[in-house]
Amino acid sequence: MIRKITIKNFKGMNNFVLELDKINILAGGNNSGKTTIFHALQLFFWCLEKVVQDEGDHIILKKTQIPEIGVIPYFATKDLFYQQKMREGRRPTRINFEVEADKLPKISIDIYPAFSRNVMIDGKGLSITGKQYSAILKLRPVFIPSSIGIISHKELYREVAQDRLIAEGRHNQVLRNMVYRLSKKRRLWKEYKELIQPLFKITALDMPFNENEDEWLSALYDENGCRFDFISAGSGFLQVSNILSLLLLNRSSVVLLDEPDAHMHDDLQMVVYDIL
Repeated sequence: MIRKITIKNFKGMNNFVLELDKINILAGGNNSGKTTIFHALQLFFWCLEKVVQDEGDHIILKKTQIPEIGVIPYFATKDLFYQQKMREGRRPTRINFEVEADKLPKISIDIYPAFSRNVMIDGKGLSITGKQYSAILKLRPVFIPSSIGIISHKELYREVAQDRLIAEGRHNQVLRNMVYRLSKKRRLWKEYKELIQPLFKITALDMPFNENEDEWLSALYDENGCRFDFISAGSGFLQVSNILSLLLLNRSSVVLLDEPDAHMHDDLQMVVYDIL
């Protein structure tokens, strides 16, 4: 498990160190940096995959230049840097993420401005084994943002488009898409229904969508003898459905759950906690 993360020059954090346990609760006021920690972990693992160079018997974390960062939402590149300062005198400011995990080497990654509007990612030449790299990837977190409702009509997106929209904070546009993906995987669909139906006293769940004939996705549930689309469901149902869909589709030992209490009363929070 991840034991410690150090964040430097990233968004509102100049030099921040967080030691972690198996279960961690981040508490603080609005805009105090809780979600920034989530974004830092997401960005660290995204950058890690960008700098990997397979040398056969080992892995080297090299340096690479990219035009943009595609894993977290931001408006301008300067917004990623502490106080929007992209340079310190003549030198580029370096965002730094350092992650320490059980039985794995400490990994440090820098991000800094490159030529034009590009961004440089630097893995500092660290050499690790293929087994260590595989173990690190198993710690890649699943980020579950707070649910904010869904859109009345939504078409089917490819998985890569779904991932992009989630990274941009527009997960409300892909909930039906995620549930549809679950419905196409028999074991996951069975698990999803067994978890969510008893919580909300739902008698059936269905995704009646024909990819060749239908324009809009439909996600339906039966309650008290009537059939409704998800848009008619309460915010607690949508929040739990969002959590379960992301967890089942993205298996990981690390889960970043943003504002889990946003749309769930205390009893429901305890049930979801037990499921997790």
